[in-house]
Amino acid sequence: MVRRVIAALSGLAVLALLAGSTMPAASAAPSDGSSHHYDARGLDSCNAPTHAQMAAFWHQTPWWWWGVYIGGSNRACPNTNLTPRWIHREVRRGWGLQPIWVGLQAPCANQGGLATMSWHAARAYKQGRRAAVNAYNRVRALHMNTHTPVVFDMEAFDTGRASCLRAVEAFVRGWSHQLQVKPRQVPGYYGSSCASALTTMWDVSPRPSYVWGANYGTGRHVDQMSCVSPGIWPHRLKQYTGGTHITENGVTLSADKDCADGPMYAARRHDLHVCT
Repeated sequence: MVRRVIAALSGLAVLALLAGSTMPAASAAPSDGSSHHYDARGLDSCNAPTHAQMAAFWHQTPWWWWGVYIGGSNRACPNTNLTPRWIHREVRRGWGLQPIWVGLQAPCANQGGLATMSWHAARAYKQGRRAAVNAYNRVRALHMNTHTPVVFDMEAFDTGRASCLRAVEAFVRGWSHQLQVKPRQVPGYYGSSCASALTTMWDVSPRPSYVWGANYGTGRHVDQMSCVSPGIWPHRLKQYTGGTHITENGVTLSADKDCADGPMYAARRHDLHVCT
């Protein structure tokens, strides 16, 4: 297992320690974060951890990025820790961040009690655009810059129901189209690799820039994702374990385990290749 050695070292020094002279160099980026390409292990949790918890999970661990729920009508946790100061401090520490928006769900969502989109494709498209506007405003309120990747969390739904699938496709078109309006963000799509129709969303136009598939029990490599061919979605993240208790440096948190081969909000680029 690759583990971080000394958190105080610069990103380039850490990369050199981990892999020697053959490791690709880290690229400079603004201190407030930018969109970088990651190939590294990460975590996501309902609430953003405290700074002390983030420090414990950073020092001498295999984790390089964290998924944070920035908003949406179906966000389950208040995330009171998630402020511009929190983001600035954790990005400066070295963390990559993956912003997540949990808005309206499919009208045939498998889970009850959720706010859902319209069954009508034209209306769902407009709702997708509105979700993107709200996500963009939240990104700006958190003082994150343009080109920030934002993934829409679409929980499992009845993908065999044609009218429902059409509504979700329309919603995702609206989400992707609006986020790519200048000043553009980077639209992503999260869901069950099979039950959120990740393969179908490849044919949406405009499609999201990347996907994040939840697929447990198939290993952590992003190419090993049920119902998703390796030939599509060249930029992808994978949630390979869910709801586990993880302890680092005496601190225990409930979080999902992930790996990434795709865009991330980060101060430095890490080409670690530790998800294979």
